[in-house]
Order: sequence, then C-alpha cells, then structure tokens
Amino acid sequence: MDAEFLLLKKLLKLDARNFHGWDYRRFVAKTKGVAVEDELLFTTDKINENFSNYSAWHNRSALLSEISKNEAAENGRVQERLQEEYELVKNSFYTDPDDQSGWFYYSWLLGQTIAPVGTHVSGCWPPPKSLIVIDLKNNSYKLPFNKLKVGKLETLPVVICFSNSVTGVNDQTVSTTVDGNDSLELEWRPVERWQKSGRKWTTNIKNCLSSSSGQTSVKILVGAVPGITSLDGQACERSWQSSFQVLFEETSSFEDYADKYDQLCESILQSRSRTFVDSPSSLQYLFPVANHSGSNNEEADGTKIWQLGLLDREIQSCRELLDLEENSKWTRLTLTRLLLTHASYNTSSLKSHIDEARKHLEMLKCLDPTHQEYYQHQLSLLSLKELTMDEFILAGKYVREGLLKLNQLSLCSLEFADRFLWVQNLDLSHNQLRSTHGLEALQLLSNLTLSHNRIGSVTALAPLRGLPLLEDVDVSYNQIGDHTVDTCRVLCSSKLINASLVPPASSQKSDRAEWHLKEGRYWEIKVVFEDLCWQKLNIAGNSAAKDVEFVDALNRALNGTRLITEAETNL
Repeated sequence: MDAEFLLLKKLLKLDARNFHGWDYRRFVAKTKGVAVEDELLFTTDKINENFSNYSAWHNRSALLSEISKNEAAENGRVQERLQEEYELVKNSFYTDPDDQSGWFYYSWLLGQTIAPVGTHVSGCWPPPKSLIVIDLKNNSYKLPFNKLKVGKLETLPVVICFSNSVTGVNDQTVSTTVDGNDSLELEWRPVERWQKSGRKWTTNIKNCLSSSSGQTSVKILVGAVPGITSLDGQACERSWQSSFQVLFEETSSFEDYADKYDQLCESILQSRSRTFVDSPSSLQYLFPVANHSGSNNEEADGTKIWQLGLLDREIQSCRELLDLEENSKWTRLTLTRLLLTHASYNTSSLKSHIDEARKHLEMLKCLDPTHQEYYQHQLSLLSLKELTMDEFILAGKYVREGLLKLNQLSLCSLEFADRFLWVQNLDLSHNQLRSTHGLEALQLLSNLTLSHNRIGSVTALAPLRGLPLLEDVDVSYNQIGDHTVDTCRVLCSSKLINASLVPPASSQKSDRAEWHLKEGRYWEIKVVFEDLCWQKLNIAGNSAAKDVEFVDALNRALNGTRLITEAETNL
C-alpha cells in the first residue's frame, strides 16, 4: 500500500484535481486504515495549494461526515470544527469569488450546520378546533370562509399534508375516532391517486355523519403507531393530533350560524386588524397548520442561538464580499440562501430578509441570464413563502365566500398549497404557471381561474382529476397548442406510444374524434378529462381552440361540459 500512496502522491502533484486519483486514494486509505484526521490534513494542504480544487473539497466533505459521527456527542467540538471550516472556505471566496468549487462546499457546510426539519404534518383540513355546521335540509355544511354544497351528507373530506413525501399512511398509523369510540376503518390515499406515496393524503369520513341531530366530536391522531416514513427511510419525527366538531342543525339554526360566520368574515375583511388575526375563533380557519416548534430543552435552545449567531456572521461576510465584487453571482446567490435560512429561524427578520433576497434574485436574472428561469422560480417561491408565513398578508388576498386571489404575483409553482386547503374559489390568473401540480391537495376547490399563464398542454391539467368538487375551470389565454412537443406527456398515465397523426382516410367526423381519443394525436385528452363532471371549461385564446379536431375530441371526452372556445367568446 505504501507504493500505491507514493504513486498517488506523484499523480496528485501533477494533476491535483484528478478525480480518478482522489477516488482511488479514498479506497487505498480505507484499505490501509489511515487515520481520517491525517487524510483531512492532506486535503488541507492540497486546498491551500490551489483553492480551485473541487475534488479536494469533495473529499474533505466525505472525511468530515465520518468525523462528525464520532464527535456527535461533543456538541461544542462539532461547532468549533464547523467554524474552522467556514474560515477555511471563506479564504477561497476572497481569492476567486467566481470559482464554484468553494461555493459548492460552502453549501454543503451550511447543510451540516442547519439540520433539516424532519418529516412532520404541515397542514390539514378540517382545521383544528373548528366547528362544522351541517344543514340537514339543504345538504350543505359551513364553517368560516367555507360554504359547501355536497351530494352526500354521509361523507366529509379530510386532508393531511406532510412536509415530505411519505408512505405508510393507513387507518393504523392514523387513528380517527368519533366521540371517543373505536378507531374508524378508513382508506387513506395520496391525492395523486395514481401514486403510492405523496405529501398530501385524503380520506372520507362517513360514520360520523350518520347522526340526524346533535354534535359529534372527531379526533385524528397521526403517528398512533410507527409506520409513516419518508422516501429516504426517515420516520415521521413526532406524533400530531387534531380535533374538530360536527354540528347537525335544521335550516333555521344553520342560517343563524351562517349569518354569524358571514359577519365575522366581513369584519375581518374590512378591518384587517391584528386583533382578528390573533383571535383563535377567526383566522385560524384560514391557516390550519400544525405547530412545528422544536424541542424546548436547554441544549436545543443553545444550538439555535449558536446557529443564528453563525448565520448573522456569514450574512455580514457575504455582504462585505459583495461590496468588493458586486457582480459575483455566487456571492449573491449564497447571500440569498443565508437570508432565507435566517428568516425561517427568526421570523422577526422575515420581511427585511425577504425584501433583500428578492433584490438579489432580480439582480441575478441580469447577471446570469442563462439561469433566469431558475431565479424566477426562486422568486415565485419567495412570494408564496411571504404569503404563507405572514397570516396578515394572506388575509389581504382573501375576498369572500372562500375566494382567494393570488393573481399577478409572477408565480411559477404552487409548492405551498397545503396552506390553502380551505379554498373553494382560487384566482391564479396572470402568473407564470406551467403546471397545476400542487392543486390536487385542495379537495374543496370548485372554481379555478388559470387564465393568462404559461400552461402549454392539457396534460398539465392532470392533477385536477383528483378534485371531486371542481366544476368551473378557466385556462383561457395560455399556450395550449403552441408547442408541437408536449413535454408533460411523460407525467401522464398512458401507453407512451408514437401514435400516427393522421386518422384513417375513410373516417367520418365523429369517428375521427373517437379515433384521436383512442389512438391518435389527442389520446391525452381522454386520459385527463374522461369521466370528469365539470360544468364549464374555458379554453378561449389558446391556439388549440382553433383546431377543429382538438375541440371535437375535447367535447367528446367532456361529455356534458360546457366548452368555451375563442369563437364563442367573440359572439
């Protein structure tokens, strides 16, 4: 092995960044039993020779991961070592701010410093401690900000959202009891019905709604027994529980409750007062999210204080470097990530940090136009983060009767939809959305406006199949039909065949439409829209609305749905 080390020493002297050499050195060092600390010193020497050595930085991260396992019990030593690493990597920034190897290591280091939050419940519907009033005569139920018409009173949708995709959600791991009786046997399923895992899970409670009068208490316990795990094998870190009441009333009493709810909502909308936001009987219905505060022990508090202090110092260092190198994209991007990480730990700095992060992302779109779509995506997430972390801001987007207006926000993703589970009417017009992914969690949604976005295909609407109450969809003035290649097709359950674009020559018009649905160019229409009970679909302003065969196929798939095309809107 000594000869192998001598050979590797010569190789890495001639080519210090040769990743084959570094990979072989790791094998030889492990085989010979070389101390990890000795190998760490070797990487330090190579990095000091040339900071632009991605292979050395990568090897250093592997070595430190192994060392940290042995030092896990010594919290003070771990923090001291991390601080040393921050000082080392910052030397590379000041030497060459545009070299990405040090920045990649810095990102890894930040991930070791700020441990990710484990898998937990991030949202639910019905809201905790809510009261659902059911009108026995008119087949509807209501709570603040929601007034729903349902076909069957014996069912009530329940949605639970997790912070990560999970498996193992069933009637054993999630206990549901009614009035303290035995747990109900419920079928939990991902809202993406074709998947076996997911972040959002739903079921329908039937038994609790079989009463003809009186009040019923429903309690849900997530993590009743172990079994819920994320896709990387991590167990749901702690149990979570919620309860709500279901009250059965005749029409007169129901209307009394409805009037009180409407008055409460109107007062909130008119005043926008923090008093209402802080009231547990008002805006809690808008924000049915579990409390995920960490442990309150002294060690956890001490770690958080140290983490915040380190983030403050790193933010200041990046600002100082940016003063020297204002066009450094890596400095701006890293500073943005630091600001948002700090804001998630200390909400008092949320507004100022988000404003500064937004400024840097806008600047990055100019400095690095090749990745402007990525920066726009981050800006979109920033807008949603600001909305969902400040209840008062989100309340300003609420109108009435379950209508939430999130239009003209430049949104290009919907990754925080678990904060909007109560929404019935959602306006997402004049954004930059390419897909409806995320909306499948909104099981109460009945009206959806997606006009003036960037949706390029009908397969981008596939997540809407999982919304049982959806009736009215507006996708006017998008880009459906503009693109000859539908990149979303691979996400759609299908045969994935290269179908012929030309139907048989002898086909009649009705036969051609049927052929296109089964075999031809519009087979995805059948996959997405078949058996849906929508009342209206607006596709006006899309290129596809001018394609007669496309419209014929769509009409056939949406049997009974009113289809609005460009021609009809011009009448």
